[in-house]
Amino acid sequence: MLFFIEWMLCMSKIKTLMISTNTALSEHFIYDMSHSKKIRVLNVATNGYDGVLEASLLKPDFILISYDLETASSGALAANALLNRFSNFKIIMICDNIDDRDKALVFNMGVYDILPESAGADEILKSIYRTNDMTEPNYEYRSHLTNDVKDSLMYTLNIVSQLQPRELEITKLLVDNLTFEEIADIRNSDVDTVVRQSNEILKKFNKKTVNELIQVLHALNITEFLDSIV
Repeated sequence: MLFFIEWMLCMSKIKTLMISTNTALSEHFIYDMSHSKKIRVLNVATNGYDGVLEASLLKPDFILISYDLETASSGALAANALLNRFSNFKIIMICDNIDDRDKALVFNMGVYDILPESAGADEILKSIYRTNDMTEPNYEYRSHLTNDVKDSLMYTLNIVSQLQPRELEITKLLVDNLTFEEIADIRNSDVDTVVRQSNEILKKFNKKTVNELIQVLHALNITEFLDSIV
């Protein structure tokens, strides 16, 4: 009987999955949440890929995702991938020093709340209960979206995530300031084909010139992200 009661209490806890590459941050949250009678940590995923897989298998009530995973902002990509596949997931982003425009875009993506890395179990519970009272994400930042999102971090990362492998490779080579002729040699292709493929890439980013695209990718530090995936 006692075992059954304990099992029922455990099952009634809010099931939470943590996704973070920051061991110290994960330990901080696990320690705080382990002392809560209302939260049960299902697991801790240490990268975005494992996080998406674990969330798909475990179906947690809430997912805490660190904004910075393998690379800067890749936590937002993981959140976007999860929400595209499971629109009912409730995600709380853990992040310090995020500006209002990127914060608005994270909320617009479907993330319910953003908490600082210093947040404790009480603050997490407060966020969870506030989220549970909402039928859909509806934060004041959503009304702050501007028409200038085409150069925002989240918008540009979303385009990068949809590029085909050959387009990613060409984009990386363009960022490395290689000419069309040099790219054609590397890809064993002709210059006209590289020019045509480059123009297709520019259309996806809504840019008119290669230099314009390179400036945006450098300004948003997406070049580091390209280095990690190409």
